[in-house]
Amino acid sequence: MKNRITALFERKDKKVLSIYFTAGYPELNDTLTIITELEKLPLKTE
Repeated sequence: MKNRITALFERKDKKVLSIYFTAGYPELNDTLTIITELEKLPLKTE
């Protein structure tokens, strides 16, 4: 059985960018700022 990530990579015809960040780093209050700024980017999410 395939997981969602494997299935995504198999059907994508373009490159995939995965962005990871650690919640609460460097400071706890920075998490909301990071998420808010990432949401402003013109990226397609699945």
